[in-house]
Amino acid sequence: MKGLRLIFLTAAAAFGLIAASCISDNVTEGSAARLEFSTPTVDFGTVFTGRASALKPLVVYNRGSEALRLSRIGFSGSSVPFRLNVDGMSGLDFSDVEIRGGDSIYVFIDCLIEPTEEIKPFQVSASLEFKTGSEERRVPVEAVGWNAVTLKDERISSEEVFTSERPYLVEGTLLVEEGASLAIEAGTGLYFHAGAGIRVDGSLSVAGEPDEPVVMQSDRLDYMLPDLLYADLAGQWRGVTFGPSSSGNTLNYLEMKGTLEGLTVEAGSEDQRLSMLNCWLHNSESTVLAVGSGSVEMLGCCLSDAAQEVVKASGGAYRLVQCTVANYYLFGIPSDPMVRLGAGSSMEILNSIVAGMPAPFSAESGIACSNVLFSASGSDDSRFSDCIWGADPMFYTDREAYIYDYRLRPGSPALGAGKPEWAAECPIDFFGIDRLSGGAPALGAYAD
Repeated sequence: MKGLRLIFLTAAAAFGLIAASCISDNVTEGSAARLEFSTPTVDFGTVFTGRASALKPLVVYNRGSEALRLSRIGFSGSSVPFRLNVDGMSGLDFSDVEIRGGDSIYVFIDCLIEPTEEIKPFQVSASLEFKTGSEERRVPVEAVGWNAVTLKDERISSEEVFTSERPYLVEGTLLVEEGASLAIEAGTGLYFHAGAGIRVDGSLSVAGEPDEPVVMQSDRLDYMLPDLLYADLAGQWRGVTFGPSSSGNTLNYLEMKGTLEGLTVEAGSEDQRLSMLNCWLHNSESTVLAVGSGSVEMLGCCLSDAAQEVVKASGGAYRLVQCTVANYYLFGIPSDPMVRLGAGSSMEILNSIVAGMPAPFSAESGIACSNVLFSASGSDDSRFSDCIWGADPMFYTDREAYIYDYRLRPGSPALGAGKPEWAAECPIDFFGIDRLSGGAPALGAYAD
């Protein structure tokens, strides 16, 4: 048996040598036309200055049958914000790189743009050259640089205003101390590093406007997949927490997404803790909104997509007018109800939509709904009046295509199903559209 095994291994080795001898080892510096690239342009999108980007791959194919020697791989010009990694080696310029016939190599590129005095985003670009002998091919490499204000474990101890002049990069915890206040102007962007968040023990005022919302999201601006941004993934940053002493907070036209913990109001004050107008809180690895005590009013808000409850109310009183509460969470099948209402809490929901994969409520005690569309089956009673049950709201949302858009398609049963007197409390939606321009308003956060 040992002799037979030895004969087999010897034969296999001989076959391997014969097969290898069939592969041409001729190396040529022939036509660069034999090169093909996985993409015509390497585009980094927007990159914050002073920070290295993620690596972008570029596959270089040799479509000929003979090995091809590249005399140079490098950028044109002497000072570019891009760097290379070829066959595991980092640098700016490479020579005598071989690609076997019918084979390919990976070239990885990253970007580090030095800070400037520019206020607006600015374009940077270079040409990546591949030379074979006297011929060359070029691949454009592009990025948009954006200068930002970096805040690392920043503490606000008095009154402070964040303006829209430049974005803010937050690392660690941005703390608004007790007795202090932070006002955020329309069009301001706050971008959070992994694990970063805001804690408010004083007060927070967000003054976004139609077409100029305040944005809070991850500082990763690149794509995980060709049609899925990292910023749209849950769990990219911590979220916003209001401490027990914090009250009188107002959030207008805020878009907040991709959090670990969403927006949390800790138990404490029984005052008006939070007023929200035309906000979109989206995609949390736990809850989108969790409140421990006090009263909360939401007008024209969309609260969507959570691994647990969308809204978790441990105490207090809540009023939702023209709101959408939806859960079509992408990264799992949530089993918690969309709204969990603790003992002693109360919630009034008017001209709204509650739709998604889980059950709408943990219990109906303390709930009062009028003119609300539910995707779940049910019927009106003393707590539910003029509601639409077991209906598809016909959102534009498409989980398979990573599209989360809670506006209404034509033909939605939510269109024209609201009462004007409640819509008049927030007549303009997040996109600046008049809810009452077409007669009876639609249910939910958006005018159409």
